[in-house]
Amino acid sequence: MELCLFIGPAEAVPQWDTVKALFAAESMDAAQRRYLLSGRPSGNVADMRPIICACFGVGLAAIRAAVESCAATDVNEIGKVLRAGTNCGSCLPELKRILAHGRIADPV
Repeated sequence: MELCLFIGPAEAVPQWDTVKALFAAESMDAAQRRYLLSGRPSGNVADMRPIICACFGVGLAAIRAAVESCAATDVNEIGKVLRAGTNCGSCLPELKRILAHGRIADPV
């Protein structure tokens, strides 16, 4: 990799340590290329289900973790920490429900 350009809101910062490691590598595998193209970590997609924010691929587990750790105590903070709710806004009602109820029902 010779160049990588990230464009987006100032609070939507990629994981720089991961990006720096990719610059140092001789080559990248498919998962690493997907990470760079999507701006999302290349973990197990099943761990992200259900997806609450389709724009940024933010799953329920990540939102719950941010709320439970008090890293995000309102919708704006969820946006700052996870980017969820900062693009189209269609997930804002669900984010508010998660905050109001502490959780939503697990998928069947």
